[in-house]
Amino acid sequence: MKEEHIGLMAYEAISLVTVALSSVFSVAMGFVGGSNRGPMVGRSYTLSVTLLISLLAVLGVFIFHNLLLKGDDVTLRFIVALVFTPVASLSVIVLGIAILGALYKRYASIDQLSLPLCIITLAAIYLGIFTSIFILADMLPDNAKNAVYVFYGSILGSVLGYAMPTTITASLLLTLGACDVLILWLPQYKGRMLSALRDNKRTIRHVSISTNYIDIGLGDIVLYAMISGHAISRLTVWGSATVIVVLIVGLLVNAYVLMKREMIPGLMFTAIPSALSMLILLAIP
Repeated sequence: MKEEHIGLMAYEAISLVTVALSSVFSVAMGFVGGSNRGPMVGRSYTLSVTLLISLLAVLGVFIFHNLLLKGDDVTLRFIVALVFTPVASLSVIVLGIAILGALYKRYASIDQLSLPLCIITLAAIYLGIFTSIFILADMLPDNAKNAVYVFYGSILGSVLGYAMPTTITASLLLTLGACDVLILWLPQYKGRMLSALRDNKRTIRHVSISTNYIDIGLGDIVLYAMISGHAISRLTVWGSATVIVVLIVGLLVNAYVLMKREMIPGLMFTAIPSALSMLILLAIP
């Protein structure tokens, strides 16, 4: 089998696993925190928050890509550890409470749950500490790092999708999608990114899911998870199905385009169509 075909299969497999993990974690968060399909907030509040988040997203993309172009792997590792440490702890807490709720909801009193809750808390603390150590010290082999990044990226994305209203989520996806397209398609940026990919292999592997055949940006994984997580936790059944189908079709289009190009903006055919589908569903009575 040709290497490019193996790379495309790896891309599809990792992306679909991300969607599945995000969906499962969103269901667990719904079990713990209840339904998140609440009433819409005021328009002025939504607009101000949307603008703020969009500006922060653009600033974050600018800073991240400058660090990437400079090959500053220490700072990038610190940022990844800073983000994933609380995610590691949160994953243990949410999944642990969801399992406890399923097992003991009808039969146990709060006193009977005190020991399991203490164990969950300690496990969350230890996992957060060791996650930060392993990432900062670069102690994880590539396969383990890839698995950790896919798992934590899926959880982070599902948390963001669960927390943000549809309007804000769609605006963030459109903003980041536009930045992704501009950075990787404008000649002056694309050339610098291709040079960085060739010259800073060590740096790239700290912020991507890296295999022998393909590199998938960590941000892409988080946003794929955010799309599916938001669809599961915020939309109706038919709305969730529609957005997830749009996302999967976008992933297939990405794989097709990758057959012809060395590098593509991973959000153009996934985040942007998914965001537009969310806004269309929001506008339908």
